[in-house]
Amino acid sequence: MLSLVRRRDDWRKHASISSLVSADIQPIRFQHIGITANTSLTELKKLVILTDLRTELASLDDEIDSLRNTINPPGSPLRELNSMEAPTPSATTKSTKYDNITDAAKLTRLAKAKEKTKQLLESKAGWAGMDQSKAEDQAAQAAQTMLA
Repeated sequence: MLSLVRRRDDWRKHASISSLVSADIQPIRFQHIGITANTSLTELKKLVILTDLRTELASLDDEIDSLRNTINPPGSPLRELNSMEAPTPSATTKSTKYDNITDAAKLTRLAKAKEKTKQLLESKAGWAGMDQSKAEDQAAQAAQTMLA
């Protein structure tokens, strides 16, 4: 019987020591889990923001190229002059053009600048369209006067 009482007392000592140790470790463990989760989510959010900005910039680049093609169609003298000065980047370069930039603020500034460039080119394209329609109207009037 004495041995049973001794074992029971040993078990109680062991149980009380383990509960003290686990009580001290638990807050630290949960704090570590919280810090790790917070860090992971912050990094994930940053990557998502960077990916969205890079996608937006690539889209804006495509729209700007399209507007520039509208203003200076292929074969126009201005387009040939510009192509001699600066070669256009290839399609593979465009997709990785902004991958080296890891600062979201810098990508945001680039996106704003591209947006302003797009607005400017849209207004120029509107004027170019008006000029083109004027030229077509004048050509049609000249053709009518020649027929008459």
